[in-house]
Amino acid sequence: MAAAGLSWPIPASSLPSPPITVATENKPGASWKKYSPVGDCTCAPNFPAISPPMHAMATLKKIESTRQLWRLIRHEPPTFLAKLLKNAAVFGTHKYVLHRHYLTKNIHGYRMQFDLQDPGISRSLLLVGDREREHRFMLKTALKPGMTVLDLGANLGYYVLMEHQLMQHRGRVIAVEPSPYNFRLLKKNIYLNNEEARTILINAAAAAADGTANLYLSQLSNVHSLIAHDVPHPTEQYIAVTTLSLATLQQKHGPIDLIRMDIEGYELVILQSLLELNRATNTPWLPGILFELHPPKYDRPAFNQLLADLDRIGYTARLLACSHKEALAEHNLTVIAGIPTDGTTRYIAENIPLPALQKLALRSRAVLLKATL
Repeated sequence: MAAAGLSWPIPASSLPSPPITVATENKPGASWKKYSPVGDCTCAPNFPAISPPMHAMATLKKIESTRQLWRLIRHEPPTFLAKLLKNAAVFGTHKYVLHRHYLTKNIHGYRMQFDLQDPGISRSLLLVGDREREHRFMLKTALKPGMTVLDLGANLGYYVLMEHQLMQHRGRVIAVEPSPYNFRLLKKNIYLNNEEARTILINAAAAAADGTANLYLSQLSNVHSLIAHDVPHPTEQYIAVTTLSLATLQQKHGPIDLIRMDIEGYELVILQSLLELNRATNTPWLPGILFELHPPKYDRPAFNQLLADLDRIGYTARLLACSHKEALAEHNLTVIAGIPTDGTTRYIAENIPLPALQKLALRSRAVLLKATL
């Protein structure tokens, strides 16, 4: 991906006129109900009662969980199983014997508090101790002391704290998280590690415009989404959340050097907003962008067009994380690392040309875009 001889502002003709659309409208279907919490909305959602069909689904999930566990063990060192059993014993003791709701654990040298009732990221980190190692590899490449990071979908703070650590506690992170429940734990974890002076905490969702939107709730705390389509483990409940545009976040908290986002398919809207901001300005704003890919939520032609437009304003795919090594080889890409994580091996390729990126992105896990201007 390369861009040469561009002038600013970017001509309107060089960017798509219609906005990028996601796979479905942000409107609740008939099965989605507005979540009505008892008291403060910082608590976890009230999940619906388990019906017979849900029992059947739970059985299938147990089978799939067994398969995932086996894949995880196969990709980890021999000592991993003993570590997993020890962590499971601690988890079970605190949850089922001591009947505690929260547990604090050291992760990568920092302390985090987790919800023992959360079957998502909390359980994963309490049992395994880390996740998505390819993201840490890519962040380490992208970050330097003194940078400002805009973290969209900050969740409980796993990556926020990692970003502070990789910047040697000499940077700034703007942490944006829409879920009030997650936000409370995010704030707790920032204060547990004395990072409050270097962190701006915002209880909102990044979106196309300032306002409000529906956040569709999953049983897993880390996969709530502004998109009703294809929410993993849906509760069929949603809440209204405040939204802030990328322009508002940049104007109020910039300059921003890196955007990291894991927002369950909504990243296309944010990337489109970045294009529009650059079209409207005489001074380019081209921060690094690291985002997790969510192919089921993308319209493929629109996504490929978006990648082409990012290429046109100067972005190149610096790194791509993909589990399909043979697919990377087909495009003659240089693989610089193979990282065992989450029950698979994710291979890191560097300097991916646009045609290869358009074909590989929907089979990949994450991409780091950097400007070449």
